[in-house]
Amino acid sequence: MHIRAALRQAVRSALMGLPSIAGNVFVDRVYALQAADTPCLLLSVSEAVDLDGLTGVQRRTLGVSVEALAKVNHGLSDTLDDIGVEVEEALAAPITLGGKPGNLLTYTGADAPTLAGEGERPVGSLVMNFELLVFTQAGAPEALL
Repeated sequence: MHIRAALRQAVRSALMGLPSIAGNVFVDRVYALQAADTPCLLLSVSEAVDLDGLTGVQRRTLGVSVEALAKVNHGLSDTLDDIGVEVEEALAAPITLGGKPGNLLTYTGADAPTLAGEGERPVGSLVMNFELLVFTQAGAPEALL
């Protein structure tokens, strides 16, 4: 399994039990959110790679984006911040990737809360960003060094 896929699975597992979102953690969401789906988290993973041409070692910086969505209400910012506390605490624990335990995500910040959607089901959104630095051998994106 590619290290990105392993990271998505590990992060999703770490976030599934959060009380504020009742198991609503989505990766690759295709269909529009329903009212019953919120509050929820949407996950995505990005990657930047640098190659050491002499050793063939790839330095991979994996970015994890966790978007919290909640129904618009008068305490929306507080609701999103409460979810953010749970997310940050859950992702502060070391995760196992590629059979190697002890990988730590670094919280790199959050975007300002925004409103998304229109009409009868507007939601507020808070995007939190994390990074993980790992090393692999070129051509072996499944195994950490």
